Amino acid sequence: MPVEAVGCLTEWTSRHVAFEERVAMEYDNGHWGPSDINEVFAQESCHIFGAADEYAGCSCDVSGYHRVPNLNCKTCTSAQVPCLMNANTLSRCTWSKGQIGWRL
Repeated sequence: MPVEAVGCLTEWTSRHVAFEERVAMEYDNGHWGPSDINEVFAQESCHIFGAADEYAGCSCDVSGYHRVPNLNCKTCTSAQVPCLMNANTLSRCTWSKGQIGWRL
């Protein structure tokens, strides 16, 4: 009988994870499903380059090579803009762009 794989590359258990230079994903992506695999892959890949999560529980601290504050984090603003790092939409906000090294 096959055993369902769950990522354990770090101290957290997850269906998808990016840590340092690695991305590990399951085909079904937990609740996102295989139809959104491109969005989940894009979001996890941004973590490799220093982008921080912007959904509940995120931090306003600086992130990435250029040390850009995470000011689109749900805890830091009441006017959050759509972004790959908060809702897996295929758009990048100013803060995420800066965190992955895209200086404006």
